Amino acid sequence: MKNNIANKITGIVVFIVFLSVSILGGANYYFGYRQTLTSAGVELTGCANITTGIIDAKNLEALLEGDQEMLSAVNQAIEWTVEHKPIFSTHYILSNEGRVVASDSHLQKIGVAVGDQVQLTAEALDHLSQGHMYYTDIYEVNGHERQTGYAPIFRDHNPKNEMIAINAIDFDGAVIRERTWETNQASLILALVLPILAAIVTFLFIKKIIRPLAKIQEHVEKLAQGNLVLEDLPVETTDELGNLAQGFNQMRSELKTIIGEVNQAAVQTTENSLRVLNHSEELQETTHTIAHSLTKTNGLMTKQKTLTDDANQHLAQISDHVQTMTGNIRRSATTATKTVDLANKGNQSVSQSISHMKRIHHKTEEANAITRSLNQHAKEIDQVMTFIGRISTQTNLLALNASIEAARAQEHGRGFLVVAEEVRELSVQTKQAAEQVSTLIQRLQIESTQSVQTGDDVQSIVAEGIEQINETKEAFALIDLAAREAADQTTVISSETEEIEKWTLQLVSEIKTVTELGKQVVQTSQETGTQSEKQMQTMSEFVQVSRNLTQLADQLKQQVGRFQIH
Repeated sequence: MKNNIANKITGIVVFIVFLSVSILGGANYYFGYRQTLTSAGVELTGCANITTGIIDAKNLEALLEGDQEMLSAVNQAIEWTVEHKPIFSTHYILSNEGRVVASDSHLQKIGVAVGDQVQLTAEALDHLSQGHMYYTDIYEVNGHERQTGYAPIFRDHNPKNEMIAINAIDFDGAVIRERTWETNQASLILALVLPILAAIVTFLFIKKIIRPLAKIQEHVEKLAQGNLVLEDLPVETTDELGNLAQGFNQMRSELKTIIGEVNQAAVQTTENSLRVLNHSEELQETTHTIAHSLTKTNGLMTKQKTLTDDANQHLAQISDHVQTMTGNIRRSATTATKTVDLANKGNQSVSQSISHMKRIHHKTEEANAITRSLNQHAKEIDQVMTFIGRISTQTNLLALNASIEAARAQEHGRGFLVVAEEVRELSVQTKQAAEQVSTLIQRLQIESTQSVQTGDDVQSIVAEGIEQINETKEAFALIDLAAREAADQTTVISSETEEIEKWTLQLVSEIKTVTELGKQVVQTSQETGTQSEKQMQTMSEFVQVSRNLTQLADQLKQQVGRFQIH
């Protein structure tokens, strides 16, 4: 990265310097060329004006009038110019129409002879006719570049007279370029050398400036790999690079602290989730036990209902016998004997009912105790889930702070920004899972409370049934005693018959009540079984949520484990 930046900056600086120097050199060369061209033009016109004096006006006038014998004399006169001033290339005389009337030998060498027409611009003729001198830009004549200076030749060399001819002297175009090059040679060479010097100086200067970036780059790469156990970068300057190194040191320190806290939170989350999973599995097993006990209780309740129905039938028979006793006093002995037998059977049935009711009462107490324990465990789990929710919220805040710090680091914190976002998402999922578990726990507590209330109601009903059956047993005992006395004392049966009939009717009513209560107990037991099944389903969901929470905690721990903080 360091070399790329140095090369790029050096290239930009060299390009700018080269472009600037090239523009300046080109402009300098162009203006120098124009200045040289102007100077040469002034020199040409001045020489053309001066050399009009070496031309014999009479000979020139005769030549213009057609006397060709004067041509040699005029040519010889203008030959002097180039011989004494080699800087000039040709010297010749034009008529006012632009025709060559005399020339030196140098003009003939480039293919222009006496009598040839030379094109003069209207501007040049206008200047010359007004007595002014005129020079041209560089132009080509038969492949040769020239610059010409013109001066008017007046009759008798008197400027007050009319112009009779035009004196012309040429510069070779190469001379103009040579003069321009000589004038601008140093600046053009400097224009070539300056970019090279600027490149060398810029490269060395930039290389020195960005040298600290190598250490910063090395630390950033290690940080991107998860290594937070790094020494602080030395802050050797107070410029932007120094601020960058100081900012990186601060970011690494804060990032290390955040990752450490997140790691600790992940470990605590894992431990708590495992604890919740263990409690939930124990609670699930307890729920299965309760459901099994309720199933047994339901069977006992059904059997009790059958027994109470039998007892009801027996008491109905007793009532019939008692009524028969009123009209059949003479068969009281036989009836009393049968009554004794029936009383014994009823007494046995009542004893069995009492035994079953006590067993139901005992099982109901056990079910209530288990349900209360289940409710207590649910409260403990709810406290644990509340703690997990707080940890998830704290983890989310820590992940958000990590995202903010990574965003401040821009490019250097991009890798950690991704990790911080993943941690935040895991914490949000953990919080959602904890909220779901809390909801399930609340449902479990409500249903447990209802189950406890139902169990208490069942206990109350069973207690009343036991009390009534005890009363029934006492009644059967009285019946048995009365039947025995009736067998022994038939004379007393008549007086006791009405009393027995009254007690029998009351007993039938009470047995009917016991039967109805038995039906209600069976129905309640069935409802309790249904609630137990729902509770088992809820506990299965709770166990699954606990397992998911454990997996999320493990994932969070693995993500944080990528960073080395010790």
